[in-house]
Amino acid sequence: MNAYKIYGLKTVKDDHFTSIVGSIGSFFSCFGRIFFGFVLDKYSWKRVMSIDFIAVTIFFLTLELSIESKYLYAFYIIALYFLTTAVYNGIMIQADRDFPRDRWIVTYVFLGLIPAFFTPFFFEKFLTPAVGYFWTFVVISGITLVTVFQVIFHQCNETEKEDKLCERNEVYEEKE
Repeated sequence: MNAYKIYGLKTVKDDHFTSIVGSIGSFFSCFGRIFFGFVLDKYSWKRVMSIDFIAVTIFFLTLELSIESKYLYAFYIIALYFLTTAVYNGIMIQADRDFPRDRWIVTYVFLGLIPAFFTPFFFEKFLTPAVGYFWTFVVISGITLVTVFQVIFHQCNETEKEDKLCERNEVYEEKE
C-alpha cells in the first residue's frame, strides 16, 4: 500500500496531505483487522473473501477517478487500506482451517507472501512507466479477479456454523 504515496504525489501533489491519508489509512487498517476478524468468524470465508476481493477490484478499477479531488483520493486510499486487511486475516484463518495439524503453516503462509511485497516495486519500476497508472491498476484488478475465482473454487474446510447471510441457513460441515 505504499504506492499510494507515489500515486498521490503525482496526482494530488500535496506531500503533507498524502502523509495524513497514509496515517489515517493505517489507523483504519487496525480496525479493519478487528472488523474482518469478527466477520470471518460469523460468515462463510468464501462469501466474505469474494465480496472483499470484488470490492477491492472495483476500487482499483475506479481509482483513476480519484484524481479529480484530493478528498476522493483520500476516501479511495483509506477504503483500500481497510479492505485489504481482510486478505491477511482471511489467509491466516483459512490456512489454519485447511491445515489444522500443521504447526508451521503460519511460517509457510508468510513465506508465500514475500513475492506480494516485491510486486509493487516491479510494477512501479517496469509496468507503470510503460503503460501508465490506469493500466497498472487494471492489471492489479485482473490479478484480484483471478483471486476471486480461486476463492470461489477453493475447497474449504469450514467449521460448523450458520452463515447469517444465507437465506437457507445452510451449515458448512468439516470434511474429514
